[in-house]
Amino acid sequence: MTEGRLRFTAFTAFAAFAAVFVLAAAASGHLAAQTDGRLDGTWGRFDEGIGSQVDFTFGNGIVETRLDDAVVSRGTYTSGGGILTMTITHVHGDLFEGLLEPRMYSVEELLNETMMGMFLSEEMLTYENAYSISGNTLSMTAEGETGSYTRK
Repeated sequence: MTEGRLRFTAFTAFAAFAAVFVLAAAASGHLAAQTDGRLDGTWGRFDEGIGSQVDFTFGNGIVETRLDDAVVSRGTYTSGGGILTMTITHVHGDLFEGLLEPRMYSVEELLNETMMGMFLSEEMLTYENAYSISGNTLSMTAEGETGSYTRK
């Protein structure tokens, strides 16, 4: 497993834990009121660090992440003031490269029914990016690194 893939996998697994706290808000529609409508749609780029096409699809407070056209996570997001906060609610087992069955897992399943619960840390419950949109380009910055995504 490459270091970039490991970091992405860790982000997905750790952020999944936080989803339990926002599911009720998403279901009631409250998250849509806290999102930047300019994000709606699919944004993508080839990430050389992990050697994969990465796409985010945003809409009404729901986000889906794809690697090379395969859905690897689903979750919720809020945005405003140049900050995008994503919380993963479901993760595909393929991200764990043979450790889990190849299917989508809810946060509850990851924590209670798999060994992943042993590795979750409160430090990564929320994943935040500074973001900006200019024309058809979404720029997201986390930990000092900026990635640019093009609207599809």
